[in-house]
Amino acid sequence: MIKQSINGLFSIIALTALAILLIKLNQNINHQNLEFGFDFLFSQSGFDIGDTWIAHTHDQTYAHAILIGLCNTFILAIACVLLSTLIGIFFAILSTNHSRWLKLLSSAYINLFRNIPLLVQILFFYTSILYWLPPIEETLQFADIHLSNRGLFFPKAPSIAFLPLLLIPLIFIKATSFKNRKNLILGLIIIWGVSLFFYDWQIPTRTRFSLSGGGQLSIEWFTLLIALSIYSSSYIAECIRGGIHAIHKHQTESAKSLGLNHLQIMIKVILPQAVPIFMPALLNQYLNLTKNISLAIAIGYPDFFGITAGTILNQSGRSLECILVVICIYGLINTISTYFIENISYPKWKNHV
Repeated sequence: MIKQSINGLFSIIALTALAILLIKLNQNINHQNLEFGFDFLFSQSGFDIGDTWIAHTHDQTYAHAILIGLCNTFILAIACVLLSTLIGIFFAILSTNHSRWLKLLSSAYINLFRNIPLLVQILFFYTSILYWLPPIEETLQFADIHLSNRGLFFPKAPSIAFLPLLLIPLIFIKATSFKNRKNLILGLIIIWGVSLFFYDWQIPTRTRFSLSGGGQLSIEWFTLLIALSIYSSSYIAECIRGGIHAIHKHQTESAKSLGLNHLQIMIKVILPQAVPIFMPALLNQYLNLTKNISLAIAIGYPDFFGITAGTILNQSGRSLECILVVICIYGLINTISTYFIENISYPKWKNHV
């Protein structure tokens, strides 16, 4: 009874504070003769976005520009999640090895990149890559792939060729067992890979000052992929290491008695039991990684935050509306991500913790 009364009291206080904030906000808007509304989102943006997966020109709307930013953020987040997870698992396994030098290597990696601010790492990798890679006139070429300080140029298939990959999340949710998921995804990838040979690919061709045609991944995209993956993997490695250490050592001893080596013990015995334990912390790191992409504005990559709270805010002057859009979208991303990851991994992991 007391607990319910306290919860009710805090709810009343929170609603009252919100009401006072909205009233004060409305008074200030009226006092300064400011316009408030979201109809400007359907006006022409007046600017182009170059580094995108979907084209955006100046005659398209602000709303379309926001969707382009979201697309850039999601694609980068997926790539960073995959890469950081692989690196994190690798260093988590190293930290449990019996070799003192491997443990020291893992500890040095985790402590180094976890304690350096992410923004510093982004700026460091950005300047380093620009200095290390050759100019566009002297690209590093392998077959039809070109690498320079302007980015990676590669042959590109039509966008429709990648539509079958959208079935992978559906397979994760609907498949009844891990074996079924594995077989269905493997079969889908094989069929998709064979189908790629029947599409007309765009090949990068050299022009006077650059390369045209095909696909391109910018230096800014690569910088964010490297910096975010390394930074997040240091936290992910600690999350996984904690889950591994939570498994009783008798499990390892029993596996050793069956003749399994250290790597086999990790993959077949320890990690499957540790996943339900470290999944909550791992989920939190994925969400943090997605939100950390907002630091892309520091090197000019057009992510959702940079486009909405940067370019559109400066272009339209609608600061309050732009910030509200950012808050609402990030809140929605976090909610959807939580639901999605819980359903594709261990729907009942809470029962194991």
